[in-house]
Amino acid sequence: MNKDYPAYLEAGAKAARLRHDPRELAMVNAEAKGFARRQRQGMFESMLEEQKKLYAEGHLPAYDLSSTYGFLGNKAKALEYLRKAYDHHESGLMSIRNNLGFEGLHSDPAFRKLVVQVGLPPLP
Repeated sequence: MNKDYPAYLEAGAKAARLRHDPRELAMVNAEAKGFARRQRQGMFESMLEEQKKLYAEGHLPAYDLSSTYGFLGNKAKALEYLRKAYDHHESGLMSIRNNLGFEGLHSDPAFRKLVVQVGLPPLP
């Protein structure tokens, strides 16, 4: 999958500045540094580090962390944070079937069960 990450980062920085959101801007800046260092992988690694801080401070839902872990291929951590998201009734779970970060989990029985627990149709 080819993505225009530089355009994504530029748009994200612009949106954060327009919203005057220092947390969002810090996230985008971390992503940009990671991307400059190691392209897509570095972007998600840097994003994860910033997300962990925000999550610990109570400023980020578990669902966001789970998605990033999914993009990084860490299935165990992705499922761990999806369970936390479920326990906290996070609204992001409604997009669990369509989130590209979870594509690698579609065959996992625990993920498939969670999709149904959320109230969504089972995966094919």
